[in-house]
Amino acid sequence: MGAAAWGDEELRALLLDAPTVMGVETIEVDEFRIRMVARTLPGKQFAVGRELRTRVAVAFRREGLTVPAELDTDQSTGSFG
Repeated sequence: MGAAAWGDEELRALLLDAPTVMGVETIEVDEFRIRMVARTLPGKQFAVGRELRTRVAVAFRREGLTVPAELDTDQSTGSFG
């Protein structure tokens, strides 16, 4: 996931280095949390965070995993603020 984000020219312009998946933080009956760290240019953390969450949700849906409705999308937002 981080390598793909780093490979996207538009998103890479907002990143200081490739995002890193730190691992699974929690696993519950109906959810799990994964920690991802991305260092961004000042003021761009929210736009980058939204884009990365969208990309993760799309990847999960592609693999048949259910994601919350607010992340349920078929494509990246393409808006990096």
